Amino acid sequence: MLDIPAQIEIVEIMANPEGKDFGEEYVIIKNTSNEEVHLDDLFLDDKEGENSPYSLNEISIQPLGEIILKSSETEISINNENDEVRILDENLDPAITIQIAKSYEGLAWNNASGSPPTIMEVFPNPEGSDDGLEWIEIANTSDTAIDLAGYFLDDGKEGSKPYALSGILYPSEYKIITDSESGITLNNTADEVRIISQDEEIEKIAYEDSKEDKSFTLTENGWQWTLPAKGTANTTQEEATTDLETQTPALIEIENTEEEKKLTDILPYFASALIIGTLTAYEKIMRK
Repeated sequence: MLDIPAQIEIVEIMANPEGKDFGEEYVIIKNTSNEEVHLDDLFLDDKEGENSPYSLNEISIQPLGEIILKSSETEISINNENDEVRILDENLDPAITIQIAKSYEGLAWNNASGSPPTIMEVFPNPEGSDDGLEWIEIANTSDTAIDLAGYFLDDGKEGSKPYALSGILYPSEYKIITDSESGITLNNTADEVRIISQDEEIEKIAYEDSKEDKSFTLTENGWQWTLPAKGTANTTQEEATTDLETQTPALIEIENTEEEKKLTDILPYFASALIIGTLTAYEKIMRK
């Protein structure tokens, strides 16, 4: 007999669809096991006392499969803020609870697990026009792959609409998100860049006045304005600039000037004089 709550999980919740919510909200439940799961004696519900629990009797999920339960069927209306989605056992006690602090219109909550991605670099103020040239770089600094489903990229609160991240980010991999892709427009004056989920703020970085054609970069010395290092390991401004005191001397290339031509013309005479002088000295030594 499978331990039912341990074999299923809530993987997605749409609490705030675009436009009208009624009938368009949904909950997705996944079977994480390799056996078929029957949901008899289980119930779907939101926060206690708000809606009547919906019986999951006679519903089954195939191995590693999913089911979608729409509000038009369950009659469970999920609040856009401060609500819960729960699976209850036969005694109506919570077996699984997902808290929804705040939902964004048109964006579903996903069960993002593991380490979150890290903001590595922000390029808010390209030289000249900014449109289509701004970008944000995130990276996976962990040892395991990150499923980006359930994470959102955003700027300051009340700014651009959060952008839903997607795909798999592998260890040490970078991902560039441009403003034309995300719709996130960064201010040249003070702004923020955040990674959020539906129920919490994961990471936030803030900058004051930006510098044209410079990136706000996470380095070993903290956040600094540096030369852009798009898609590569970040360096400090000093590391990106040649240190003249320790620079390896380079060969000096002489331009083809009149002085160079004169020097080239008389070099054979210096060479001949050097040879004659050496032979004369040798003859004197041999006579002694």
